[in-house]
Amino acid sequence: KAKQELAESEFPFGFFILGMKRDAAVFSMDWWNQAWQEGEPGWKFVEAKETLPFDKNLAAVAEILKEDPLKENGHAFVPLCGDSKVVPYLAMKGMKVTCVEGSELALKGLREAINTIPEEAQKRITIIEDDLFKAELPAESVDFIYDTGSLVAIDPSMREEYFNVIQKVSKPGAKCFLEVIYRASDITEGPPHHITLDMVKELYQGWSVGMEENAVEKAKQELADGLPYGFPIMGMKR
Repeated sequence: KAKQELAESEFPFGFFILGMKRDAAVFSMDWWNQAWQEGEPGWKFVEAKETLPFDKNLAAVAEILKEDPLKENGHAFVPLCGDSKVVPYLAMKGMKVTCVEGSELALKGLREAINTIPEEAQKRITIIEDDLFKAELPAESVDFIYDTGSLVAIDPSMREEYFNVIQKVSKPGAKCFLEVIYRASDITEGPPHHITLDMVKELYQGWSVGMEENAVEKAKQELADGLPYGFPIMGMKR
């Protein structure tokens, strides 16, 4: 058709027409709920261990940033929190915690976990049940973000939109724990989706970004121990 257009008109080019449709399944709350209904989502393997990793993770961020990531009486934000026990953990540390999750099934497990801690700590937790990208969130109020696989769970096409959410809620000087994944092969399908240190640095403009020492060696050991992925840790500061 393009060759015919060249032959029959004065246009210097032929024009191909493409039709495209964005696959909405990965981005919808229906898809997210389905992941929970089918069983434990793949990004929960680290918390499935007998010993929860939160003390170790915060220590890794402190080592990367050379300062304590938690602020006394500060405000923590946990995006796409699922039923992560980091929410009650941070509340028990004295933090005010805001978490966002759209899956009712995931939040059922989270509320059960929250009910096991003292009422004083429970009162420090605010659960927002909504789509992360549509939720009304407090602007520039957050001192610490705990990203337990959220960035790698969303489709890569939405990473800039995700960063805009983080940028909106965080104060200048805010710190962030970011857990990414390492695979032994070049497989890029997800979620969780592949991301590198350089990709995170490019995305998080205006933030200092570092990765724990020997991250790849540690991730390889996690693979050897039977986990489906390795989990390198990054620390960031706005």
